[in-house]
Amino acid sequence: IAQLIQVDAPLTVEARLTAGDPVRIKNGPMAGLEGVVITRRGQARLLVAVKMLQQGVSVEIEDFLLEPLR
Repeated sequence: IAQLIQVDAPLTVEARLTAGDPVRIKNGPMAGLEGVVITRRGQARLLVAVKMLQQGVSVEIEDFLLEPLR
């Protein structure tokens, strides 16, 4: 990827996660929590529903902080 950036190759973010996909948060204060993608918000942000303290919470989070649970 670094070589592509150096030569100004056109790069686009691929939407690998879509609504309904189960995910785990990889980094940050919510690392380890699992949830389900509700919707995409732009190229790199997702709205994810997670269960925390036995309640449902929606969190807007960057795509790269999530890993799919497939």
